[in-house]
Amino acid sequence: MSLDAQECLRQINIVRDWCFDSSQVGHNKTQLFNSTGDFQTYVIPYMNPYFREPLKQLFLELWNLLQAAFYGKTVMEREFPIYLMKNVFGKALQNLPTDTESNSRIQALAKKAEAQREGDKQRIQS
Repeated sequence: MSLDAQECLRQINIVRDWCFDSSQVGHNKTQLFNSTGDFQTYVIPYMNPYFREPLKQLFLELWNLLQAAFYGKTVMEREFPIYLMKNVFGKALQNLPTDTESNSRIQALAKKAEAQREGDKQRIQS
């Protein structure tokens, strides 16, 4: 396994442990809410590109909404996040590419993801 692949696996394990397996999960997730850029830095890059690329903006907007609900500066943010979420999803649906644009883009992302999986599989086996 190459050094790059080993480093990538090490980083993924750190993020996985930090988010899910740590004995301080509650503290870690609170820290993620406190450090606004951490979601984009430590979570988004590890998403599969097939989903990440077309939905990145949606993920970021939903994360910002969750942060607003968590801290709740206004009554709307604290008490009615579902209405705000409907707006975010509505905007995301309007911004999705047309079927023709989407199909070629999705096929390109799927091929890229498949090539990455195949490369990872070969690196792990060697």
